[in-house]
Amino acid sequence: MLKKRATLRDLAKALNVSVTTVSRALNDKGDISPEMKRRVQEVAQLMEYKPNTVARSLRKSTFNKLIGLIIPQVDHYFYSTIVKGIINSAIMDDYLIITGESNHLPNKEREIIDNYTDHHVSGVIFIPSRDQASEANVRELQRRNIHVILVDRTFPDFNGSHIRYDDQYGGHLATTHLIEQGHTNIAIFRGDEKCSISNARYAGYLQALEEHNLSPDPSHVRICPTASKNEAYDECRELWTMKSPPTAVFTITDHLAAGIYAFAKHQQLDIPQDIAIVGYSNSEVSDILDPKLTSIAQDGLELGERAKSALQATMKDAKHREQVTMSTRIIVRESSVLHV
Repeated sequence: MLKKRATLRDLAKALNVSVTTVSRALNDKGDISPEMKRRVQEVAQLMEYKPNTVARSLRKSTFNKLIGLIIPQVDHYFYSTIVKGIINSAIMDDYLIITGESNHLPNKEREIIDNYTDHHVSGVIFIPSRDQASEANVRELQRRNIHVILVDRTFPDFNGSHIRYDDQYGGHLATTHLIEQGHTNIAIFRGDEKCSISNARYAGYLQALEEHNLSPDPSHVRICPTASKNEAYDECRELWTMKSPPTAVFTITDHLAAGIYAFAKHQQLDIPQDIAIVGYSNSEVSDILDPKLTSIAQDGLELGERAKSALQATMKDAKHREQVTMSTRIIVRESSVLHV
């Protein structure tokens, strides 16, 4: 059984004095005698008393050091690296982070926001879900005068701070790489059409094709709403029944690429000889797949650190705005070229 944490009331009872006396002694107030301060400190040490820093900051400051984080999936590689970057930065500045998982459900986001409001968070770092309804939840945070920083996703008319990667450039980079390897018949496995990130990466794919005078084949645009490995595998079964299947595929996540790997193994297709593949995120999957997966890299740690710093600046100055778009890069491995 966990040991109960000692409170001011416990100290007061042990000393047979008031809670106010204990509190003022611990805060070294002048109206408390040195002898009483000494006794209070001794009992506090004996009972392993630790002050409630959140409650104290609520009493003493216009803002406390409690930050709320809203994230779609805690077990998602890229999101988890963002969280690690936020936490690493927060610890250095003595901030406390509380985390809520939305599972890409806007109604769950609203529940988390209500909970954070009850806990008097000073700010929220928000990675919106793929559902466009998340925008209403961002507006709700602003309506409640809670500082908010958007990470990874944003909205067209959002005038607050946001930190994200250039997803259109990433899609362009991936597709251009495949074209430079000699491919003209390139498919894309994308996400839901309501997802802004999927749309941006698809726009980069179309941009690269247009720049090289290549026409997109509508049948080679495969929509995988949850961007899962199983969805990719199922789409492959249909795509490879066509007369002219693609020679290369760009997938907007590494997990989609893993589904194509599974299909290629089942059909005895060689990667990259029969089908070249480029994924996105440079997750742990990219280095585990055989052959290793070429992928578009995003530094989640840096994204998280910059998000926390931006929120901290906004908490100190409500007029502060940061709207940062970071550049991606491609990590070339064996899945897209015959000789790396």
